[in-house]
Parts: sequence; structure tokens; C-alpha cells
Amino acid sequence: MLEAETQAEKDVIPLWGQRGSFIVCVNGMRLRIELESMFGIGVSFWFWPGFSANNKPFISETGYQSFLGVSADAAAGLTPAAFVSAVIERRMQETASIRRKRKH
Repeated sequence: MLEAETQAEKDVIPLWGQRGSFIVCVNGMRLRIELESMFGIGVSFWFWPGFSANNKPFISETGYQSFLGVSADAAAGLTPAAFVSAVIERRMQETASIRRKRKH
């Protein structure tokens, strides 16, 4: 009940600890982000909240990608939107690198 009562309004970037659904643009691609709250899966195991990104086509054929267990140092002043954007950009770089290696 607490999570439902404290979640951010749709399309408003949540505060840390709030559940939220919002849009970010990464490398010109608009993505719907579903950010977990302090009650989300893995909260007792990982510092960073889990989130998912939705947009066809994205990394997968379904247009959905889950990001759980992000491993990175804490960074002062980082917003939830900047956090998810950085994680997604890094995943895009890793995916592009893997695809290049497969072609050779």
C-alpha cells in the first residue's frame, strides 16, 4: 500500500526510492522506463534499483529489456533519469560490440 501511495505520477521522473513510469531519450531513441521502488525486486541485494525499458525495436525483438543487479559506484547528484540513461547507453555499446564480433 505504501508503494502505491508514494509512486510518482506517470511521466514524472520519480525521486530515488519511488516507483515510476517515465520516458527517456537515449541516442535519439525514446524509451518507456518502469523504475522499481525501494520495495522492488532485489532491493536487499543491490544498491541501484531495477528497471525495465520498452520500445520496439530495442535490444530484443520484443522491445523489452530488464535491468536488474546494476553494478556501479554511487554517484552524487545522479538523477534516476540520468542513471537509467547511462545504463542503457552502456548496454547499447556492449550489444553493438558483440554484434560486430559476431560478424567477423
